[in-house]
This record gives sequence, structure tokens and C-alpha cells, in this order.
Amino acid sequence: MSKFLKRIITVSVSIVFLTVFLVGCGQEENKKKAEILEDTKDADIKTIIVTQNEKENKSAFEAAKKEKMDNEYKRFNNSKYKSYVEHYILPSDFEDNKKTDEMFNKIKKDKNAKILIVSANKAGLAEKVKKLKKERKDILTISADLNEDDQKLIKDFDLNFKTGDFDHGERIVDLAKSMGAQRFIYFVGNNDLNDSKKMEILDGMKKESKKIDLPIEEVKIPDMNNIYEEKAFVSNSIDSLIKKYGRDINIYTFDSKFDEILASKVFDDKFFIAEFSDKNVSPELMKVYGLKYVTRQANDYVWMNSQIGAYIKLSSDMERRIGATAYNPEFYTMKIAADVGEVLKSKKMSVKKAYNSVFLENISNMKNKTGCGFINKYKGVGNYKIIDVDQILY
Repeated sequence: MSKFLKRIITVSVSIVFLTVFLVGCGQEENKKKAEILEDTKDADIKTIIVTQNEKENKSAFEAAKKEKMDNEYKRFNNSKYKSYVEHYILPSDFEDNKKTDEMFNKIKKDKNAKILIVSANKAGLAEKVKKLKKERKDILTISADLNEDDQKLIKDFDLNFKTGDFDHGERIVDLAKSMGAQRFIYFVGNNDLNDSKKMEILDGMKKESKKIDLPIEEVKIPDMNNIYEEKAFVSNSIDSLIKKYGRDINIYTFDSKFDEILASKVFDDKFFIAEFSDKNVSPELMKVYGLKYVTRQANDYVWMNSQIGAYIKLSSDMERRIGATAYNPEFYTMKIAADVGEVLKSKKMSVKKAYNSVFLENISNMKNKTGCGFINKYKGVGNYKIIDVDQILY
């Protein structure tokens, strides 16, 4: 199955309980917390995050924006918290643009800069980071979903983090069965059938369903005149499926335009949703269920998950029938990179400390209340980690 033993966490009424990881507050636990969590003695640490613009790489741009916003909130509410985040945005043709060189020259001259996180969906930055590192050995360099040759990343960066996508289809099916589903039903349209990534997920679903003896069934969405007819078809089909098989069926769709249908109907029909069209749809569920938040909380997945869990528990007698990934995986790669960098620099630790996956898991759990697995992409190479956020049940 997966390279990771996936942990499944249940979201409760008002907070996310991670007792699997945080049981006990003895001396050993306190020692771990002191090693990771910031205190008033932590140094002034400036983190610079470099991404493309929002149009070219929305997930990285928004993740960096969120890190900056969180940092501003911390500094506003705690005068003793001095760490600082700055977000630099690359020009569109950053590979051969003098403005990119000027940007890295500015970073080189910034004596307060201690951490550099770089993310881009095309190559061209590794050499610039390598050149910077020669003159600023004090800067911790981290790549977060950076599209470069792996050997360059390993050689030119102190740490590298990439979003994992292990056995995606298999995991959805496994979670559905563990929740109690007796049948797995997926809706698929012609556009989905032409999407290689979606078909890879579907292949995994079919293989795992056969392996664990969970019946799987396809419902083909016909080509229709408009989206409203398609939504009506999916909604009516779910009603028919429940009438035929009962409620212990898992429904999956490959298209996000049907997520609202599933999220709304599950309250009355109480079927299973091991995962929506995306691994994490917390912001979308907040909107569907009318849960309000301020701008700062827009991508605070732990908080959003707690609100969704509370709403589901208090609004119905339904529990453990909706699954997801605890955090938007692409957002989390940037977040963990920033957190690891700050811990290493503020605690004056060697970068090799972060080669230890258990240490990284502790950072994820203690700083973010989010379970996450870390694995070396290459055997014996500690500075290149694939990260895998745990599944949750509402």
C-alpha cells in the first residue's frame, strides 16, 4: 500500500485533538516542547520567501502570503516576538531577468535575513541560490515544491521539501472502508476520462477495491447543456443509489463543481465521503455551511477543521462520515519549511537535526497541531523530504 502508515485523526467539537501524538506532559514531553516552541529568548529571525506571482503559482503565492500574515499577527499580539517574514515575488521571466539578480543581491546584502525559502513551478533558481550561499553561509536555504533537478536541490539547498501524493486512489478507498462503507461509487464525466492524473487516481481506486474486497461502481455523467443539469443528475443519482443500496455507500466525484452537492446532501442522506474532489476542501466547506471567518483565518486549516467538526456534530447526529486531508498539502509544504527554518535558526541547531523525520513530525504536531509524515526521497539523503499530511474524519 503506502510508503507511510497513515494516521487518521477525528476532529472534535471545538479543538483538534491529537492525543495520539501529544499524550502525556512529563519531563520528556516538556523537553521536546522546549526544543521546538518559541520563547521570549528566541533570536530575531528574518525569513524571506521567494515565489512566483499569484497567476503563475497560486498555491505557493497564497501560502507565502499566509505565512506573512500569520507573522504580522504574532508580532502585533506579542511585543517580545521579533521574528519577521518578508515575501518577494519573482518576475514572470525570472530565469533570464536582471530583476531576479537584483532581488537576490538585495537578499545577500540583508544582514538580518537568516532563512531563505524558494518555491517555483519551473527551473532556474538553483544556480542563484548556490551563488548566494557562497557569500552568505549564514543563510539557511530551503526549497518548497521547487521545480529543479533533484541532484541540484540536494547539492545547492540545505533542506528540500516536496508535497507527496502517495497511492492517492488507494487511500481514498481504504479510508472509505475503514469508515464503514459497504460500496464505493464514483461519478465520472468525459472531461475526467481525458485527465491523466484523475485516471491514475481511478486506477488506484479500482486496484485497491479489488484488493480489499470493496465493491466499486461507476456512474457516468452524460454530456449536458449546462452545469445545473449535471448537478441535478448527480443529486438525483445519489437518491437512487441510496434507495438501492442504503446509506452505507461512499460517493466520490472527480470534479469540484459537485462538492457542494455532496456537502449539502450528506446531512440528510448520511452516506460516506472519504474525500471530495480535492484532498482538502476546508475553505469550501466553511462557505457551504455558512461558517464565518476573518481574513487571517482564511487558510488556517486547523481552526477551520475544528469549526467544521463542531458544526457537523452540533447540527446532526452524524459523525465520522466525512473524510479529508488535515491541511491543504501544497500550503503545508511551505508552512513546514518556514516552521522548520525558524526552529533551527532560533534554537541555533545544526541543519542535520532536520534530517530526523521524528524531529520534523514533532514540529508539525507541536507548532501546527497537524499530523504529517516525512520520508527521504532517496535512501541515505536526509535533506530531501517528501511530506504527507494525515487524513482526518469529521
